Amino acid sequence: MVETTYKTFGSFDHLITSAGGPPSNAFMETTDEEWYYTYALLVMSVVRLVREAKQYFEEGEGGTIVNITSRSVKKALGIKSKEPTLFSNR
Repeated sequence: MVETTYKTFGSFDHLITSAGGPPSNAFMETTDEEWYYTYALLVMSVVRLVREAKQYFEEGEGGTIVNITSRSVKKALGIKSKEPTLFSNR
């Protein structure tokens, strides 16, 4: 993606990342697989894009990186249980 952008526009000055939120399960109901998926989606996708963009930032005059995330990362959504969750007081 980064290389295509560079070839199309001739420079690469800004990287803005954004991905969906994690599964909307309660903290203790989230499976290991869902945690791994969320980590890959929200963390590793950014790591991979930054690694790819680094050389183009260095070839130019630097650049900016902005990471946008979902509000659901801080507060679980769609909890149907009335029991308190890890995030219920925030």
